Amino acid sequence: MRRYARTRAFAEAEKTFSAVLSDPGVQGARARVEAAEKELGLELRDRFQSFQDRYDQAVREGDAARPGPARPGPAESIRAG
Repeated sequence: MRRYARTRAFAEAEKTFSAVLSDPGVQGARARVEAAEKELGLELRDRFQSFQDRYDQAVREGDAARPGPARPGPAESIRAG
């Protein structure tokens, strides 16, 4: 009996989630959030590229446990901004 109740509850939840996610307002909000995430991701990628480059270098050289200090660059603008 418990298993049936749990299965039924999950089925109802899935139906509810599907109904909410298919709403045009929710789809519009999702599109706006995805666009904002993409825009901010591009901005952050530019700001943190030197950190990624240093990490990639450390991995290539087998020194990933101690990547060391990052090169000067984005960190300075983050502190200033």
